[in-house]
Amino acid sequence: MNRGIAAALALAVMAAGCSHCPVCGGEWGAARLAAAMREKKVEPRIVEVSGSVSCPERIAVLPTYRLRVRLARSGDQKAVAESMFAPIGSFPAFFLLQYDAAAYGADETLRLSAELLSGDTAILSTDVGAGIRAGEVARGIDLVLVRRAPASARQ
Repeated sequence: MNRGIAAALALAVMAAGCSHCPVCGGEWGAARLAAAMREKKVEPRIVEVSGSVSCPERIAVLPTYRLRVRLARSGDQKAVAESMFAPIGSFPAFFLLQYDAAAYGADETLRLSAELLSGDTAILSTDVGAGIRAGEVARGIDLVLVRRAPASARQ
């Protein structure tokens, strides 16, 4: 009889405990996970990237032209920060971008590039963007615009 009562009590404790354990995803586990996530809250760390965009080629900068400066992840080219300038006026054009470095790993490389746009078409662009380590403050970067090769020549 004692074994039967002990077995029934053990079964009741296991059933009650299991409905609230983190393994099964019960309320107890969800509450503990939420508390852990609140403790791990990462504070934003705003980093600045600044410099200028120059163009050695003499061109007439029309009022409809726009200059886009973009900081993107090297791997997937997803934009980290971007700024659009219109009208440009003349070169060199100066830029300042800000982004949250806490969202990126210290070993991640970001690529800074610029394009001179007429409508949606890039007329001039940087052929090689500047590589920046995520989290580093970068000042005085000079991006140089060059003429883009026609689409048929790039293939």
